[in-house]
Amino acid sequence: MPTARTNLLDLDRKAMEAFFQVLGHKAFHGRNVLKWIHKHGVTDFEAMTDLPKALRATLRDVAEVVVPEVVLEQPAVDGTRKWLLELADGQRIESVLIPDGTAPRSACRRRSAVPSTAASARQPGRGSIATFASVRSSPRSGWRGADRRAPSPTSC
Repeated sequence: MPTARTNLLDLDRKAMEAFFQVLGHKAFHGRNVLKWIHKHGVTDFEAMTDLPKALRATLRDVAEVVVPEVVLEQPAVDGTRKWLLELADGQRIESVLIPDGTAPRSACRRRSAVPSTAASARQPGRGSIATFASVRSSPRSGWRGADRRAPSPTSC
């Protein structure tokens, strides 16, 4: 059983399934938790009513859902919105929401590969990994409503 609390937002589907198997539960419970978090925006384990009570109690002890902190928000006249988000490990993500008149909207997220103290000094596109998703809301709930089937832009 894991000894430190694991941020479930750090886990992809395979890692989530493995995490639940280490806890002695079936892998499908990991997929259920992913749906609760990413589809329904639920982060309280007690509200995840399709999980056994014993599993919910275990999750309270060994897991958490920690969302990034919004450090800076910049709205533009054209409706584009930019955010600088800080993760629990001190790294930062630049996120841009580009409205195109239809839902879902396009978003670009770039994770800085340097500590937050140096993030503002780095050159754009260097030392970062860009990931893309289509979102329906702000980064405060950016894990919520993501539609991974949407086409990704080719650059930020």
